[in-house]
Amino acid sequence: YHASTAGQVNAGLFGAVIVSNDATTTADEEFALFLGTLDENSSPLATQNAIEQLDDLRNALNVSGSLTESSFEDSVAHIMASNSDFYPSNLVSSVNGLSLCNLALNAAADDAVRLHLLIPP
Repeated sequence: YHASTAGQVNAGLFGAVIVSNDATTTADEEFALFLGTLDENSSPLATQNAIEQLDDLRNALNVSGSLTESSFEDSVAHIMASNSDFYPSNLVSSVNGLSLCNLALNAAADDAVRLHLLIPP
């Protein structure tokens, strides 16, 4: 699979394939790390994710039962497009698509470790 658009990469659809004939060094552990800022606004899943995260708000607003799915989705899309605080809140610095210090790399203190760094242009 090849992620062909920035939107796919920003949705987390990326990975590393490492091909090497270097048999001279061995490693006990090997890690491929993507270091970058993901723009979740350009993800094709951005609106869907926002709608799912706002499910409690939808239920609270829909006490009368008059709020349609379509009008709620239109409201979320409008907020995403017009709120000046929304866009920067979805620029996420990450390692392998994870942020908030939740990446676990497991290696013992005496392990030989090989790192492959993927850094976007």
